[in-house]
Amino acid sequence: MTRHSIDWHTKQDEDYLQLCIDRLSQPPLFWVEQFVTFINEKTADWGDNPRKVNDIGCCTGAFNVGLRELGQCPIDYQGYDISQTYLDIARLHFPKRPFELLDIGQSKPRETDISVMSGTLEHVDEWQSALSHICQTTKRFVLMRTFLGTSFEVGHYSQPGADHSYPIYQFTFQQLHEEAEKHGFSVEMMRDKATDSIAKYLGCGITRTQYVCLLTAKGA
Repeated sequence: MTRHSIDWHTKQDEDYLQLCIDRLSQPPLFWVEQFVTFINEKTADWGDNPRKVNDIGCCTGAFNVGLRELGQCPIDYQGYDISQTYLDIARLHFPKRPFELLDIGQSKPRETDISVMSGTLEHVDEWQSALSHICQTTKRFVLMRTFLGTSFEVGHYSQPGADHSYPIYQFTFQQLHEEAEKHGFSVEMMRDKATDSIAKYLGCGITRTQYVCLLTAKGA
């Protein structure tokens, strides 16, 4: 996941693409519900101005399902993904929302109040640069769903029928705290509603555990 020329869709298969499309006409995903509910509560006293939200690794834009169904505050949304395939689908389903091609490991998104990211950082080889770019452009807080554990792990998964394999990292709690501290953010861990933060075997000898991380800008 290092160049725009490599569409993330080529690392998956047609069944996964159809699953992503189907989710857009279903109730919000569990992680989306968890994130939107948190944003509602965390920003309730921010007034009437729209909350700027960057959706990093937005895929087909499923976060917008949660904003539409559960959102309680005005949102100035911007979606980013490395896959043109996914972005084309997102624009079709959410024509009033802006989406942009971006490799978060290589480039910075716009400045924002809030950044959300699910299932993305663990697939970025330049993950430290990616996290740096997000922290540098986020004024208030980051909600991030990724794989964490007591040991740093990396494996490569090859989806049957896909053109490319992709990395699946697991970061340590210490790594995440240290990287966040470098950029002036504190870190809190929360249980992931979708998986209950129970370890799951993903295939190719890879087992990972998902957590939700809240990175809050100090002084925000």
